[in-house]
Amino acid sequence: MQEFRHFYMKSYNDRLDLISKFSNIDITYAQDNVDFSELNNNLIENYLTDYSLPEGICVNLKIDGKQYVVPMVTEEPSVIAAASNGANLLSSGDGIESIVPNRMLTGQIIIKTDNYNLLYGYVNNHVVDIIKIANAAHPSIIKYGGGAKKIKYSSFR
Repeated sequence: MQEFRHFYMKSYNDRLDLISKFSNIDITYAQDNVDFSELNNNLIENYLTDYSLPEGICVNLKIDGKQYVVPMVTEEPSVIAAASNGANLLSSGDGIESIVPNRMLTGQIIIKTDNYNLLYGYVNNHVVDIIKIANAAHPSIIKYGGGAKKIKYSSFR
């Protein structure tokens, strides 16, 4: 990401222009409606705008072969600089590679009962039936490897 080299040395408008080009986002609104703070520009590296804390960006982050910039809000001067430096070190090779071993989602049912033991016994004795009923409700999801796989339960007493 040669274009972000010495990002912290660029003028405020040059930073916004670079981010606009990199992200394909029109930031005209930001340029017209964001108050630039010289104080916060000197407080953190890669300053962009303010929240109740100054916002900057972490540059040089390479994940799965694609370059990213990550907005960060902090009052600590070294955090963004350290994150950008660490990202740069990681990006010198292949960067960060993400792996999603499986994509499991969790569904939840809340049952209010005064007899948890009875409910616990019923669910325990009917796990296979409950999974079959859940999967029958949406059979097309089974074609894509989805569907109910297991049942977990707990008490919120």
